[in-house]
Amino acid sequence: GGTELIQNGGFEAGTTGWDNQGCQSSAEDWDVFSGSASLHVRQRSAEWAGPIQELNMADIKNEPGGKLRFAIKLHAGQVFQYSWTLKLQTNNGDTYVHLIDEIVHVEDGWKEVEAAVDFPSSLMSLQLICS
Repeated sequence: GGTELIQNGGFEAGTTGWDNQGCQSSAEDWDVFSGSASLHVRQRSAEWAGPIQELNMADIKNEPGGKLRFAIKLHAGQVFQYSWTLKLQTNNGDTYVHLIDEIVHVEDGWKEVEAAVDFPSSLMSLQLICS
């Protein structure tokens, strides 16, 4: 249950709603966790590079928090350290909250991950960043 706050989280609408920050990405159907597509990220220019999404504040304003759930799979290399970060903009400025800092190994296959997320009441804008 609950409200889906991430736009096009299953990538069935291609990369609509997602921007690239120092990388290239495409929605692909050749290896998916569920549904009909997954996001393939490549050509990352730095450790901080990855997909990013500005979340809709109209959906968030009545939500005290939620869960970030996703699956990740490594296609190149042996090991990859990744993170999901929220950029919270409030009246007091920007704050970065690291939700997940983990490592995925090629032999893990699809790895499911979940993290709890709290939204401060003074939130003005919110970005979800994967790097």
